Amino acid sequence: MLNTFRWIIGHATMLPFSFSYFVLSKLLGRQKALAIVGKILTKVSVMSLNSIIPKMHDNNFLDFKDKVIRNFCSHKLLYDVEVQSESNESVQFKILNCPFTSALKNLGTPELCRFACAGDFVIAKMNKNNWKFTRTHSLGTDGICCNHAYYSLDCKSKESVEEKHY
Repeated sequence: MLNTFRWIIGHATMLPFSFSYFVLSKLLGRQKALAIVGKILTKVSVMSLNSIIPKMHDNNFLDFKDKVIRNFCSHKLLYDVEVQSESNESVQFKILNCPFTSALKNLGTPELCRFACAGDFVIAKMNKNNWKFTRTHSLGTDGICCNHAYYSLDCKSKESVEEKHY
């Protein structure tokens, strides 16, 4: 039942992007279509992630960490989320499924996955003065898992990873 729900949500959300990409590919070519649809998909991803990744107030990383854990765990209808580690300076997640990148792959547009996954880094860049972010794997790009990690700016054990998306 849960997998069916995830399948429906993922496909209903990603079908317009895949369809647009197919149509625009015929009219403009694959690269131009990818650039147009990918940019829109990343913007939608950022809007969606804004409901999960809270704003940080008063440089209070502990409060931010507690809220991001609560928010990720409250999305268990969509994702299988595990908190891999947690300290006063960091929190690391492991996400084992993504209905959105799975749908893009099923719909024959895996090249759009990197744009769906790019939202994490866009939000991290917007918050670079509040916290650091790393992710070395994503279900959309290498298929292993998504391993999001958030660190306080005072944390010395990890450096933020930059990734090119476009």
